[in-house]
Amino acid sequence: MQPWQNPRLDEIRDETRAWAEQTFPGGSRRDLDDVFEWTRTREACGKAIGAHQQVSSRVANMAIRQRLSRMAIYDMAARLGDGGAIQSRLQSAAVTKLSVSEKYTPFMMDPMQNFGVRGILYDWDIQQDLRDSIPATIYVGTSETMRNTIAKLEGVPVQ
Repeated sequence: MQPWQNPRLDEIRDETRAWAEQTFPGGSRRDLDDVFEWTRTREACGKAIGAHQQVSSRVANMAIRQRLSRMAIYDMAARLGDGGAIQSRLQSAAVTKLSVSEKYTPFMMDPMQNFGVRGILYDWDIQQDLRDSIPATIYVGTSETMRNTIAKLEGVPVQ
């Protein structure tokens, strides 16, 4: 057995991938609450900005991304808790990591647009959260690596 084929290393890797994205739902919930408050109280053209369809659509997209990411992470936690075959857990971890990390940056771009220039000011959390979201598709395996892992575990002859 080669060192990189160690089942324990695979187990550690799938758990790391699964938990690498766990901060997204918590931080995103805070950002979503900030956006809800902002779109209810900030006015433009005599009404709350949330009353404008483009703004409310962005807020809805944020809520959808946050909810789907939370569900994916909870599902992954249940799968890890059940034990099961290592291949199944590896694939679940790769799918979860890919899905959540690719939702993170688009999720953070929406508040930037809703908050306008305030979104890039250093005394607002939104700009830091956007910067934190950018490497999410890179650490603990790039999105491309996750796609290769998923394809390989499905039986595609990936090199």
